[in-house]
Amino acid sequence: MRTSKSSPSPAPARGNIAVDLRPFLVEFNDGRRWVLVRHETVAASDDKTRSANGVVTKDVVIDDETGVSVRVFLPVDAAVAAAAGDGRRLPLVVYVHGGAFCTGSASARMFHDYAESLSARAAAVVVSVDYRLAPAHPVPAAYDDAWAALRWAASRRRRLSDDTWPYFWGTKWLPCETPYACWRTRGSPPMLLPERIDALWPYVTVGAAANNGDDPRIDPSAEAIASLPCRRALESVATEDVLRGRGRRYAAAWGDSGSHRAATLVESKGVDHCFHLLPEFSSHAETGVLMDRVAMFIAKGKTPPPNTRGCLDGG
Repeated sequence: MRTSKSSPSPAPARGNIAVDLRPFLVEFNDGRRWVLVRHETVAASDDKTRSANGVVTKDVVIDDETGVSVRVFLPVDAAVAAAAGDGRRLPLVVYVHGGAFCTGSASARMFHDYAESLSARAAAVVVSVDYRLAPAHPVPAAYDDAWAALRWAASRRRRLSDDTWPYFWGTKWLPCETPYACWRTRGSPPMLLPERIDALWPYVTVGAAANNGDDPRIDPSAEAIASLPCRRALESVATEDVLRGRGRRYAAAWGDSGSHRAATLVESKGVDHCFHLLPEFSSHAETGVLMDRVAMFIAKGKTPPPNTRGCLDGG
């Protein structure tokens, strides 16, 4: 499979920088902004070439006006086996990558590899959203694009998958996305301190929000979480992640919202934010455990919730 590396702009002179929020962006004294893009990218296998784990991929533009696209991951052998068996199609997963709203893509190596692994492990069709990025496209553009992708997948579920209920799961949980904090190994200082994360949000939202819990798009209330009509949720947190408290609160709010709800909290021990995406953690025990728990969660969801239209169509 072909790969390429994006080409970041030349590093600016230090004296010209007014705000330094690396690895995401810097702002110059004259108001110009430099967005750092350093992801290795992976081309889709439009030539039908399978990956080593038997997954083929294809990029599809879902909105001609915005240019938003998705990358679809299909585990070929699982699909053929399902069709040859009882005729049931595969589960459908909509995956939304992380990156603080301002970096990353469906083709970025770390997100592509994870979606591909999830497709193979869970025997599921994965639709990865290539949403527009801030600051060029500030929030709520990412939410709008994720919602458009979810509706697109739902409208094609008969062709893409088995279930009438597409799972909405990703590195972050939209529309309740929490901010991205850079990973660190246990015992070493974080690459991006919480106060620097706070400073990033005015650029992501054009000054409309800070990462302080005042904006429900960043830190939704328990009432907002409880109002979601879906029956099951899985929330994963890492014990060394500065955002672990939010994840635990989300799971508690969901579980406390009614006896018909099932909330699963997975806590990964001794690791930090998004550890499972990093090559150096690919063989880590906690990475395997998390993947197994996610695959089990997907496998259990064969019955659509009673209020499917409310979840999918906004009605």
